[in-house]
Amino acid sequence: MSSFSPGDIVVKTPNPTNPTIYNLTASLAATEYNHVVAAGTLYFKISARGLSTLKLSFTSGQSGTVYVTIPSGSKWCSPNLSGTASLTIYFQTTKSNEVVEVEEWT
Repeated sequence: MSSFSPGDIVVKTPNPTNPTIYNLTASLAATEYNHVVAAGTLYFKISARGLSTLKLSFTSGQSGTVYVTIPSGSKWCSPNLSGTASLTIYFQTTKSNEVVEVEEWT
């Protein structure tokens, strides 16, 4: 299991100051869900609350074929975003009824 602390994240100016947390329910395993990261977001983190592995993609329909694996107990942090446009992320979990946590900072 890997993890990181806030000290592991390097954020370029402007420094984000406003967090928003989303708890998204993935009712079915191996089913694609999406979340729109709000315009103005400078970075975001995503993780599964339970024991699921997450599959993260940036293209609809590819979360089961072309994805980044986020192992159970780990978080994925976006690189520094420009904060100007919204971004849709697509994800799958390996277990049903998983809560996916998304933290956005503006």
